[in-house]
Amino acid sequence: MSRKSVEITPDRRQALPIPEVAEILGVSPITVRRAVEAGEFPHVPVRSKKQVPRAFVEALLAAPKWGAEPDEVAV
Repeated sequence: MSRKSVEITPDRRQALPIPEVAEILGVSPITVRRAVEAGEFPHVPVRSKKQVPRAFVEALLAAPKWGAEPDEVAV
């Protein structure tokens, strides 16, 4: 019996759920939720949930210092 080759495609999602963003950033989901509600993190509505744009998370991780002001992080 031969095995099929499975190609792993890169994640192409444009927005990430709050719990996933929290895990990536190493903070609690409530911290991310509060940042979204305070307007510190941009969000997009996906069904009944709010998600954070992937580009924002990547830019935040690439920022020279953690805790940079949202205006300092280019999206």
